[in-house]
Amino acid sequence: MHISPIKTDDSRWRSLYANSTTGHFFQSPEWSELLLLLPGMEPEHFIIESFDKRYIVPLIRCKKLGGITGTMMSLPLGTTGGIFSDTAVDADVVKCALDFIKKKNALKVTVRCQSEVDKKLFSALGPIETKNALVLPLDKPYLQIERECYSSNKRKLVNRGRRRGVVVKRSKDQHAINEYIALQQIVEKQKGWVTTFSDQFIRKMISLDETDLWLAYIDGHLACAIVSFSHNGIVTAWQGILDRELGDCLSTQPMNLLYASMIQYYCEAGCTLFDMGYSLGIASLEVFKKGFGCIEQPMHFFTWKSNCCKAIEFVNDAFKRLKKSGNDRSAIVNEH
Repeated sequence: MHISPIKTDDSRWRSLYANSTTGHFFQSPEWSELLLLLPGMEPEHFIIESFDKRYIVPLIRCKKLGGITGTMMSLPLGTTGGIFSDTAVDADVVKCALDFIKKKNALKVTVRCQSEVDKKLFSALGPIETKNALVLPLDKPYLQIERECYSSNKRKLVNRGRRRGVVVKRSKDQHAINEYIALQQIVEKQKGWVTTFSDQFIRKMISLDETDLWLAYIDGHLACAIVSFSHNGIVTAWQGILDRELGDCLSTQPMNLLYASMIQYYCEAGCTLFDMGYSLGIASLEVFKKGFGCIEQPMHFFTWKSNCCKAIEFVNDAFKRLKKSGNDRSAIVNEH
């Protein structure tokens, strides 16, 4: 197998992405170009060529730490892209990519196992971590999905939004983008977040052909919004935001109607799967997504760690234990 660097304007990448039936938006050259706008991100891409087969390995995230590069590679559907081709990606290709990345002073490499074959391969190298993504198959007409897949409570909440006059629109004009950015700033202040995404990043992202911006209004005021991507029939929701301090926002819960409108639109557009991602251990988020009928889709991860990474983690764990021990002693002293 031959490995060489590849740039986002390379016709081999663009052709494979356009023609691949398994390619995902996060594997597109456009998404990789967007990542360049994020602080600390240094995307690096290469191509593996074997006889007449080509495999693109896009969006390797790099953060420099001294002379060490912290690297993450995921397979596919992760926001760092992952290997893809117009043919099956087997374990040998994945191993080839991993071996190449290790030589680049990688601190850590995380790989999402694409198949049970890959899972078996990496299980021999170390432990596999499993996380459940929540996905909704769009294999029925929308009204049937709402009737058969939504929970009874979810149907009530969606209908509540309709009764209270929540207006949902899909728009990419400059006014809508400005509203989205303004809402993001409001939410960041409410939650004390420090933004990662610049206005330039957001505007360029929303302008892409495979991106949609969804907004929901209560009495003419923007209450919530979300960005979605679609490619090869797979829809991904990204960066949903809600103004919790807006009037009846908490009682109306407009995000339910917003998601229902998205599901209906993508059903009618012929998409096959709505990937709502992980719940990150947040119970309310899991309830929200499962209310639409989402099912769990296991994702398996293998993480390779360099000796340097292991040493850093060992020191960090030692400090945590010392801190905990100190707190425990303080508690004992205070009790007496």
